[in-house]
Amino acid sequence: MEEADRIVQQLKTKVLECAKGFGLPEDHLEEVCQAILGGEPLYTIVGMDRSSIEARYALASQCYQVGKYSDAEPIFRWLCMYEGNAERNWLGLAATLQAEKKYEEAREMYQITALMSGLENPAPFYYSGICFLRENNSEDAVTAFQTVLTLGDSSNREHAVLIDRAKALLKSLTKADAWACADGNRVRFSRDVSCKHKWFWMN
Repeated sequence: MEEADRIVQQLKTKVLECAKGFGLPEDHLEEVCQAILGGEPLYTIVGMDRSSIEARYALASQCYQVGKYSDAEPIFRWLCMYEGNAERNWLGLAATLQAEKKYEEAREMYQITALMSGLENPAPFYYSGICFLRENNSEDAVTAFQTVLTLGDSSNREHAVLIDRAKALLKSLTKADAWACADGNRVRFSRDVSCKHKWFWMN
């Protein structure tokens, strides 16, 4: 619970900074933050059109897919501020940071994504495990992959893919090819920008 409170406070601080930068009166910042924490995104509070959010998400996803991570990162950060209640934005930022080899920060973003899903989506834990592997931290990687097995629902097609890959990585962690197994795992986003969030495998 302490970790969840810490992340909520971190989100609150970032939201306040963003709202302040947008020029909102200082005496309204706390009110704005409470509205956002209550589920209302910042872009609606400042009167921004929904189409601008979708356009930016499409652009960020396209940049990610073609390997332009340095272009995708600031757009996903912007989306996380202005539509902070959308899980897809945090997943996009986490995946981009992971691709940029900023593994520690990527794991923090995956933590936020996991909390937003109500700890029902095993994907953030799987990708966190991949980050741990890339950092040569097999102990925490094992914990992350075991969490995937605990949270994953084998009757869910997307969960089943992660469960199978987590099992394979757990099995291979005692072998020399564990690093190679982690090398091919990268998040890919749906072209359908209307979806809440979507991930696929890119081999």
